[in-house]
Amino acid sequence: LIIGVLRATAVGAALGLLTALAARILAFQVFNDPALATPLMCGAIAVSGMATTFTLTAALAGAGRTTSAQFLQNAFWPALPVLSLMLGARDATTLVTAMGVAIWICGAIALAIFAADHARFAAAEEVIALSKAAGKPLLAHGVSARAPSQMCDRPLFRRIQNPF
Repeated sequence: LIIGVLRATAVGAALGLLTALAARILAFQVFNDPALATPLMCGAIAVSGMATTFTLTAALAGAGRTTSAQFLQNAFWPALPVLSLMLGARDATTLVTAMGVAIWICGAIALAIFAADHARFAAAEEVIALSKAAGKPLLAHGVSARAPSQMCDRPLFRRIQNPF
């Protein structure tokens, strides 16, 4: 999990930096509106945060914290920019910045949930590792220790090839 989140954060940071660096060019060349340069630069906060936050919320869902994951990914962060509207924000820069900050707040909350459940996750990982070492599939708390390709024995699923 940690390596995956670090990778997603690194890619998100790179894309966020690229977004910030390209904001002026995008505003002038693509959108033909120089006023969009600043909101696009502020949008880089959201771009980098989405990679980390959505990775963490997907991991929360996979760990059985689906309600928390759905709330953080689909309800809480969109509500914060709406709150900024209610508090008087009226320009794109403020709203995009509020969205970026809200996404990072959701990521911090998701990380806090993982930290609180650290012992439970560590125990589950140990059980899964032991079952893999023994070569026996284990169904613990609804999570299979088998690879997804091994989870379905129907021939239809084995014939499907990835076209990419």
